[in-house]
Parts: sequence; structure tokens; C-alpha cells
Amino acid sequence: TGFEVDLARYMARQLLGDERKLRVTPVPPGSRITILHTGLADMLIAAVTATEDRTSVFAFSDPYFLSGSLLLVPRHSAIQDLRDVAGKKVAVIEGSIQEGGLERIAPGAMPVKFWRVSEAVKALQAGRVDALAEDDILILALARQYPDLAAAGKPFRPRPYAVAMPRGDRDLVAWVNDQLRKARADGTYDALWNRYFGEAGTILLRP
Repeated sequence: TGFEVDLARYMARQLLGDERKLRVTPVPPGSRITILHTGLADMLIAAVTATEDRTSVFAFSDPYFLSGSLLLVPRHSAIQDLRDVAGKKVAVIEGSIQEGGLERIAPGAMPVKFWRVSEAVKALQAGRVDALAEDDILILALARQYPDLAAAGKPFRPRPYAVAMPRGDRDLVAWVNDQLRKARADGTYDALWNRYFGEAGTILLRP
């Protein structure tokens, strides 16, 4: 369930006439790219950040979301923002944008890699890491879910989410972009935004 799943269902209704014909495959962040690259999925609508290096492997749609990175810390942590993670263990998810980006913006931090977000959260709660760096919308959701954790600082380095597809399929890219425009025009995009992001949606950036 979620914003992206419902966006995929919208596209399925446009293409197949029935969203039940859509095959949704949940994937861990660390295996998203591999699943598309090996042909096990036709497209990824799974918090995929469109970066310049990834454009050499995949084709991307127009952005449908903008997400910065944010820190999740224990509620009474002394970490208040990115400047405080020097010498601290910071959890990152393998395959995420934070895995490679943390060293550039917080060179003093000590990244600790995890395969799943749930594993990183457990490590944070157990004190094995000092913070978790992930996309802002996920960090805000986790902070609401776990009373002992809190978001720290402000989002940094906002980047676009886009639908990832195999390179060379220009017709598919054009069709997906057309559906994204239609979703905005017919009110679907706004309805999903309000449904899933609520009050947080007022502070998030829209592409």
C-alpha cells in the first residue's frame, strides 16, 4: 500500500483497464536496481532517486516526488543536525542514495550498512548506531511510528523520485510521462498526496 502503489494502480487502469491485472512486487531497497536490470520487473515505482550515474543504466520518467535526506535519532539524542554526526555511527541502507552521499556531506560520520530499514531501526533502538540517514518522508513516518525516535534537523540534498524503466524504450517513457500529467490534471495526484502525506505534505517539496 502507499502513494507509489496507488500511482502504479492508476497507470494499470489506464493501460490494462483493470488495476487487478497489475503485478506488484515488493522489493528491498538494496535489490531494486537489480530486479529491473535483470528484467524481473518492467518498471520501478519504488522511491528511486533519478541520478546522473543511474541514467547510464536506466531511463527515467519526469519526477513525481522530491525527497531530501533526513536523520532519525533516539528522542533524547544530542544529535540535532548533520553537523553533529562526526565520529558517530550512521545507518544507511544498501543501494540507497544515502549510502554514497553521506561521505560527501558528512565526511566525519561512520556509515553502517543495512539491507532493510527495519533492521536499521532496531539497531538504532538498541544503541548499535547513533542515527539513521534516509529519505525525509520515510524518516517522518518512522518518527510518528516509534515514540522513542525523532527526526533531527532539516532535510538536506533534495533529489527527484522518478519511475525507472529499461533504457531504449522511448515509447514506455513517453507513455508514463503522459500518465503522470493526466494524474495531475484529473486530480488523482492531489488526492493521493493528501491521503498519504496529510499535514507532512505541507512541508514537502513538489516537483
